[in-house]
Amino acid sequence: MAGLLAQSMWESGGDAPWSSCDENNYTGWKTAPCTQRSDGILYAGLNDRPWACDVDMKMEMTAETFLSWTPGPMKCSSSENPGCCWWGRGAIQTTGPNNYGNL
Repeated sequence: MAGLLAQSMWESGGDAPWSSCDENNYTGWKTAPCTQRSDGILYAGLNDRPWACDVDMKMEMTAETFLSWTPGPMKCSSSENPGCCWWGRGAIQTTGPNNYGNL
């Protein structure tokens, strides 16, 4: 239980715990909704399990939360970052079609 709470506290705001429901654009990249991973793998590409959610290239979403030091909430649409609606959300920052499907 302590491990889950510690992970949730860090993932939902770090130094400002429980302040973020959505992943923040901490890199400042325009493509941050697609990935902020150091290995460059797109979040939508994390879909190699039978339970993974389908990636809809026309999905549209705007993050609910963002911190003041970021360039605004994450967004995806068919015209801006298509198929990139898989950034981290929730207390443990669930990311990618595999994890959403598993959840």
